Amino acid sequence: MKNLILLILLFLPLYACSDKSKQEKKEAESTNTNIRHVVVFNLKHELDDPKTAKFLEEGKEILTAIPEVKNFQVFRQASKKTNFNFCFYMEFADSTAYKTYNDNPEHVKFVKERWETEVSDFMEIDLENYK
Repeated sequence: MKNLILLILLFLPLYACSDKSKQEKKEAESTNTNIRHVVVFNLKHELDDPKTAKFLEEGKEILTAIPEVKNFQVFRQASKKTNFNFCFYMEFADSTAYKTYNDNPEHVKFVKERWETEVSDFMEIDLENYK
C-alpha cells in the first residue's frame, strides 16, 4: 500500500505538468491569428488553353517560393454557383507575414507581369479567426 501511495505521489506532478501543457496549447490555438488569403479569379485564356495551366502552375511555383506563404493551394470551381473559375488559397502566420508577402519583390513582379495581364476579374478575401 505504501508503494502505491508513493507511486501516485511521484507521478502526480508529471500528470499535472502534462495537463498544464495541454491547456497552454489549447489557449495558443484559440488565440491563433493566422490570416487566410483567398483569391478567386478568372483568366483571359480559355479553360482548356495551355496558357491557363501554365499560369496556375507558375503562379504556384512563384508564390510558394515566398517564405511567408504557408499551405498554398490551387482550386478550380466545381459547380456553377459562382462565376469565378479558379482560386489561390494561402495562409500567413500573422498580419506582419501577410504584409511582408504583399511587399515581396517576387509577389509584386508576379502581380505586375502576370496577374494584371492574364486575369480578367477577381475577388480577394482576407480572413482571420473570429474571436
